[in-house]
Amino acid sequence: NIKQRSKPPKHNKNAVNARQIQPLAHHRPIQDEDDNFRFFYLMFTRLNNFNSRLGVVFAGGDILCQLFFNKTEDGQRKPFDWKRFIKFTTIGTFYVAPVLHNWFGFVSKFVATRFGHLSKSKQALIMMGLDQTVFTLPYNFILLAGIDYLDQGDVGKSVKKVSAMYPTFLVNNWLVWPPAVLINYRFIPNQYRVLYANTLGLFWNIYVSYAANSTANDQKAQLPNQEKQHNKLMK
Repeated sequence: NIKQRSKPPKHNKNAVNARQIQPLAHHRPIQDEDDNFRFFYLMFTRLNNFNSRLGVVFAGGDILCQLFFNKTEDGQRKPFDWKRFIKFTTIGTFYVAPVLHNWFGFVSKFVATRFGHLSKSKQALIMMGLDQTVFTLPYNFILLAGIDYLDQGDVGKSVKKVSAMYPTFLVNNWLVWPPAVLINYRFIPNQYRVLYANTLGLFWNIYVSYAANSTANDQKAQLPNQEKQHNKLMK
């Protein structure tokens, strides 16, 4: 008898090697609505983070403010101020976006580590308290002073002007942000918090742009009047 050589198993064209599946796992088709949401959300957050780094969220508030709120005394829209737009884009890029991003990450980990034994509601209240005192007080002061400094280049004058307007600004801040921050820390997942804050921040930045530039314009308008009064007294 002639020994038959063992033939290799026939290759099944329909069979797929398990090793070939693993590298393709991330290419699996999206099958349900949850996967659809996650897919588009990841794409959007990548664009959102990129735009945040470029200051688009902060500068967007200035664009809306200039287009719809900054008007002349007779109700006409003022010409678009490109210098002001570049100023807000710069501040949003190098100050607002990175500071907010790092703060949200830090305060969430800090409260979870130190107060993890408390309920989520109490943790949210602690985070809100830290956010609106430890963080908000210096953050907003530096923000407004930076906006004014880019206009006139004098640190002393910027600090003095912001100190005068800061109480009013803080009151308006505390009317808006404590409930918004509480909702953010209590109900919004950690990975969505920056997106949530940026969305609300877009509308808040309209007020920031209006307040900062209105104050500057008011001071410029007061200078001629002060000179006239001074001349009358000298006469």
